[in-house]
Amino acid sequence: MCSPLAPWIFSTFSQSKLNQHFCGHFEKFPGKLDGTWRCGLGWRIPRVMLTMLLHLGYTPLASRSSAVPRAGRLFALEATAIPTTPASTSFDWFSQWYPVNVIETMDPSRPHAMQLLGLNLVAWNDGETIGGVKQEGAWRVFEDACPHRLGPLSEGRIEADGNLLCSYHGWRFDGSGACAEMPYAPPSKAERLKQSCRATCNAYPTRVADGLLWVFPVGGVLGLDASAHVAMPLIDELHQPELAGRWKWKIPAGVRDFPCSWDAMVENTLDPAHFCSAHHGTLGNRYEDPKPYQMALSQPISLTEGFAIDGELGRLEFKPPCLVKYLPNFAAMPFGRSLVIATYCVPTKPGWVRGPLMTSVVMTTDDEAWLGESASAGPGPLIAF
Repeated sequence: MCSPLAPWIFSTFSQSKLNQHFCGHFEKFPGKLDGTWRCGLGWRIPRVMLTMLLHLGYTPLASRSSAVPRAGRLFALEATAIPTTPASTSFDWFSQWYPVNVIETMDPSRPHAMQLLGLNLVAWNDGETIGGVKQEGAWRVFEDACPHRLGPLSEGRIEADGNLLCSYHGWRFDGSGACAEMPYAPPSKAERLKQSCRATCNAYPTRVADGLLWVFPVGGVLGLDASAHVAMPLIDELHQPELAGRWKWKIPAGVRDFPCSWDAMVENTLDPAHFCSAHHGTLGNRYEDPKPYQMALSQPISLTEGFAIDGELGRLEFKPPCLVKYLPNFAAMPFGRSLVIATYCVPTKPGWVRGPLMTSVVMTTDDEAWLGESASAGPGPLIAF
């Protein structure tokens, strides 16, 4: 069988790419370990996880290729060949909010190239530069293609007035995507030409929350309207009034693009047994802590809300489309129940995922000496990753 999260990936990425990397990797583990599945890469996945994930039938874009900008149409057309399920049981991958980068790591004085669901994007900050100092502006995300000759806007520059300049022919664009400057246009026609829809960038809705830059990958007016009605998959513990002020430490893990699929990354973060071994000395001891454990479904599977499982190692939650949370509750992990490990697994292109876009958040604890020795952390309210 294919990867247990294949129903999600089939919705968006090429089947041939997925088959190349994952088909045939999973088989039932024989004998005494009848309650698990084995991956050809050596993983053993509890059957309860496979059962939950295989119930999620996600097939998004099949009827929406016309709404996808140029850079994404290849993937949309591939998706149209995949049989779809009824609307009530399908999942639209593009009508979701995704975190794409950590604000603190982004230089606001230059554009940043990135990818999401096969779309080539550029993120940039429209703040003006006054007296050589970049002012605080809004983060914008466009399709990484100038509407003039499709030159990559990520190779351009941000001008002193806060506009984004394409380095190919010098066209400039404001934060809304409108053309602000067309150098070679005849003066008598310049204003009319700049107002043409063919001179406008494809802009995507953006937000900044929990220190992350978020993108809703549907452009134009359609995207603005749809994004206002879709909840962001935020870390609930950071937004519960009763917990305000209790979070003291943050342990960011940074941003990295991995050459593996989204389903492999999600499965990894849903596997509590790997912590003691893979993170020996930090999140347990590989020689002393591993032992049999039981986990069971505790939150029913939902297309919009995901699922949760609880057991002897704590609680695991999955919130579509990309958030996995682990709340450990066993002696091998530090901080007892005062720790939340949150991981965003963001699909960028076939065979690649951006992650961990993760942070561990810790309440006030007596284990603070461990933080100084094992992680880069800073005191104070958790306001950013």
